[in-house]
Amino acid sequence: MAEIKEHSADDIQSFINHLGDETYDRNIVSASEVVSANGNEAVFRTEVRAGLVNSLGAMHGGAVATAIDLFTSCALVPQCRDGFWEMGPGVSRNLNVTYLRPAKQGTTILFKCKIVSLSKRTVYMTCEVVDEATGKILATGTHDKVAVAPPKL
Repeated sequence: MAEIKEHSADDIQSFINHLGDETYDRNIVSASEVVSANGNEAVFRTEVRAGLVNSLGAMHGGAVATAIDLFTSCALVPQCRDGFWEMGPGVSRNLNVTYLRPAKQGTTILFKCKIVSLSKRTVYMTCEVVDEATGKILATGTHDKVAVAPPKL
């Protein structure tokens, strides 16, 4: 595995701030904050708001999957540097989510992301979605990505 660079929550927050107001994941970003970031792990807190729930009053499965995609990618951002993932957090190759319990509206949940394997071209990450109040795991996710090569001039 490549050397994991130490980073801070500020690095990740800077990336999130540059996503723009018109992006698909803006509802998730506006309801979330970076809790911590250390080496190969990052934690994000999200309030399950009305704009993220389905007709049953729980966070929509697509919103959970989007959040796992977004937050695992954010955990990777501080590792990007000249000659190593230099075009940013790459593109998804596989995203898998297992839903265990609903995240009801009004609940505060944590996305605990971890870089498991990182190389020059690929990364494999995991995410646990946890109810902050109860500590129960609501969903788990795995995400693997491929680095995008810079254009050759």
